[in-house]
Amino acid sequence: MLKILEGIGKIFRILWMGVAASVFVLSNVVFVLFALPIALLLAPFPRVRPRVLSLLLRGLLNLMFSKAAPFCRVFGLSENVRKVLAENRGSLIVCNHITLIDPMLVLSFAPDTGVLLKGKYGKWPAIWFLLKFFDFVALDGTSPAEIAGVAEACAKLLRGGRSLLVFPEGTRSRSGRVGDFKNLAFKLAKDGGCKVVALCIRVDAPFFSKGQKGILPARKPNFKMDCAGVFDPSDYRNADTLCAAVYRAVSKKCREPM
Repeated sequence: MLKILEGIGKIFRILWMGVAASVFVLSNVVFVLFALPIALLLAPFPRVRPRVLSLLLRGLLNLMFSKAAPFCRVFGLSENVRKVLAENRGSLIVCNHITLIDPMLVLSFAPDTGVLLKGKYGKWPAIWFLLKFFDFVALDGTSPAEIAGVAEACAKLLRGGRSLLVFPEGTRSRSGRVGDFKNLAFKLAKDGGCKVVALCIRVDAPFFSKGQKGILPARKPNFKMDCAGVFDPSDYRNADTLCAAVYRAVSKKCREPM
């Protein structure tokens, strides 16, 4: 009887993941199919196009994470996250990085926000589209010239009043613990005088994460996003001390129970 129940549970888990994966893929397809014609139609209006496409993107993401995910009981949002993000537009948003959907999760609640991401993700059709038409900045290499170019592109977004999302670990964590933060983002905050909004994402089961065994998680994952604090760079001596303070706050929040 126990083996039968285990078999039924595995079947339901496979079905649930199949539906979730299908919805994820379908959402990407729908977004590209709707956004591409709009992008082409608005080509003569370069100042308007990013705003319209940004609203479209965030509308879709918010529908997925604000409506569908809570309904499926896979996502929770602390009450102060929306308020903090709305009150601190034009800020640097930093977050720990566990799964491939972390950027979409944050963007669904962060208005008018660009993203710094690895250039290798630009090979994905949906990400290429975002890099082409949105405030997404790709970091392709580690040479001083490339980093300087990326830093200037990010600083331009912040000077324009937009927020910028950065995952300072630079890669997804294998263990689920917060990895060391790189200080590029905090140099941007210090040089530009913009506040740092620190977020924490927690998930109780591997899901599109490094080191995950197999395609399916062992059980249905549950996500939670919280705010770990808002930091004013003027309160810190340099980018390194700011980086250390934000790292401690995010690490502490990530250790709290969901």
